[in-house]
Amino acid sequence: MYGLRILATSREFSRNRSPCAARSPRLDASDAFHHASGHRRQVEEGRDGPGGCDRSRDAERRPTWEKLGGHWEARMQLPTGQGLWPAFWTVGNGGWPMTGEIDIMENLGHQPNQVHQVLHYGPDEPSDINWGQTAPVSGGVTGFHTYAIDWNNSANGYIKWSVDGVVTRTVTAAQANARQAGLWDRIRTNPQNIIINLAVGGWPGTPPAGPMSAVMKVDYIRVYENPMN
Repeated sequence: MYGLRILATSREFSRNRSPCAARSPRLDASDAFHHASGHRRQVEEGRDGPGGCDRSRDAERRPTWEKLGGHWEARMQLPTGQGLWPAFWTVGNGGWPMTGEIDIMENLGHQPNQVHQVLHYGPDEPSDINWGQTAPVSGGVTGFHTYAIDWNNSANGYIKWSVDGVVTRTVTAAQANARQAGLWDRIRTNPQNIIINLAVGGWPGTPPAGPMSAVMKVDYIRVYENPMN
């Protein structure tokens, strides 16, 4: 199992955002080693008040780790509410989105019983490939659940998404290349960093006006050398 730190920078954070985007929430998650000592980290997002910018409680982390393939998982408890956008995802170094992106879990705060599982690749938006589907979450995202991928990065490999150990989506190398020439090779040859963040606004829509607060809890993040499925 690998320890890691969290990458918290990507243009994705500033897409379709307000003028406050430069100061809006980035991340929080601590070193994966923390799970071994039983520590639990919280990510808190809020707004300073009417007209104020969104903020996060903790500072950015820069990547010190990257990997190809394996089993990646996080046990998380998500907030719900209009405009909230918690996510557990990866991005390759060297220029997003041409280096690929794997969204292990994205949730829109107004959809409390499902998550999105997405692959990205290609030139910058809106021309990039955005290929996803939804998966149900039994009991809703406000409980603790384990979101994971199993990634075989061989030339004929696959990515399998799962929720609580149940496989909910599979993309094979052949399917990826049929979707977009070169898609699989881009993803399988570009080591990925992990991002865990709670964003506000953008894809899930505008949050309600006025002060707000939301907490995302991360019990642990674990990455293993080889896929388990």
